[in-house]
Amino acid sequence: MISHIFHRYNVLCIALCIILIFELQCVYAIYQSQGCAHPRALVAFLNIGQGDAVYIQDTDGKSILVDAGPKDDGVLTRIQEVTRCDIVHIDTLLLTHPDADHIGEAERLIDKGLVGRVAQNGFMDIDQGDETLTENRLEAMNILKMDVNTGDLLELKDIRIQILYPNDEPYGTTTKKGKVDDNLYSVVTKVVSKKESFLLTGDAPISVEKKLIAKYEHILDSDVLKLGHHGSKGSTDQGFLSIVSPDEVVVSAGKDNKYHHPNEETLNRVAEQQRKKPLRIRETFTEGNIIYYLD
Repeated sequence: MISHIFHRYNVLCIALCIILIFELQCVYAIYQSQGCAHPRALVAFLNIGQGDAVYIQDTDGKSILVDAGPKDDGVLTRIQEVTRCDIVHIDTLLLTHPDADHIGEAERLIDKGLVGRVAQNGFMDIDQGDETLTENRLEAMNILKMDVNTGDLLELKDIRIQILYPNDEPYGTTTKKGKVDDNLYSVVTKVVSKKESFLLTGDAPISVEKKLIAKYEHILDSDVLKLGHHGSKGSTDQGFLSIVSPDEVVVSAGKDNKYHHPNEETLNRVAEQQRKKPLRIRETFTEGNIIYYLD
């Protein structure tokens, strides 16, 4: 009789403990979601080494991630750092082009169920003979996809992302030595809030910058410019830099990277621009995450 009562007591205690744990988890989840419900709007250049990943979030928590960096767990951790929130959901993942240092972590983010849709320039719509395994896997994934082209808009509550490039030429039309030069189709965007503007050029080379000047010279002026192709000498021409006329430039690159980004020639162009107006240079490999809070 005593053992029977003792057994019932143990079962009751276990049941109460399970209920208590469940309630604590619910309270924690509610606390976390409430803590993330009204974040400050921001644009953050994430410190993910040699690659690109720019996280954009509005005051209602809706977000766009422009590129996902190289293949590792860095992007998710960096987003949690800048938002100070464990809960991450990316409403739109915009992939500028299929270089490994831009799409490497995309597959994992999608697999984790953290991405609502993928926006891209068309590289996920065609089969190429020289595609990487990552490209093949992305193309096969069951995820809502949308193609972007010049003139398109991605809109959040108080932030809009204007697609300035690529143009109407289908992806893969232009080749270099029989292969598609992905950089020639790199998505270029202008991010605009009430008071701030950012120009994100992906890996677009100088030839694309000239096309942008020809079509969009009147709207290229921006507060912040992400140097094209991580500061490569083949991007951020002097004329382009002069027209954009940024107050700050951001270099997204890895410390002591093998490509020697940012290139000395590019930095000399920036120095020339500094002689015209005050201009601050910011680098993810020295500062870490570079965060701009939007008014």
